[in-house]
Amino acid sequence: IHNIDPAALGMYFVDGKITGETTRVLVETGATYVTLSGNKARQLGIDFRKGSPSQVQTAAAVVTAWTVKLDSVSVGGIRMSNIDANVIAVDQPFDVLLGKSFLQHTRMQKAGAVLELNKRF
Repeated sequence: IHNIDPAALGMYFVDGKITGETTRVLVETGATYVTLSGNKARQLGIDFRKGSPSQVQTAAAVVTAWTVKLDSVSVGGIRMSNIDANVIAVDQPFDVLLGKSFLQHTRMQKAGAVLELNKRF
């Protein structure tokens, strides 16, 4: 079980690891994939231009993104391998969005204001 306390506006931020590098992630059930900006991908050592390019709809616009496989994504003691991710060429999102490509492997429930993530077995 990994418990996440809510930040301002009820959003759930937590430190996670992407390919072994620690970064802040936002639990985002509305995102299909784990989603990173091009800048964040470069900081984490991800060569996203080797992925498959496509056009994706964000909350603000249609943008170019590359679909890649992340070697590993971890939150607390929950670790998954070969997770699909979208890397958006622009500087947004600032934080990594922890989308359904990771969250589908977990059970989420709220205990009061705290979000509990459990790995599905």
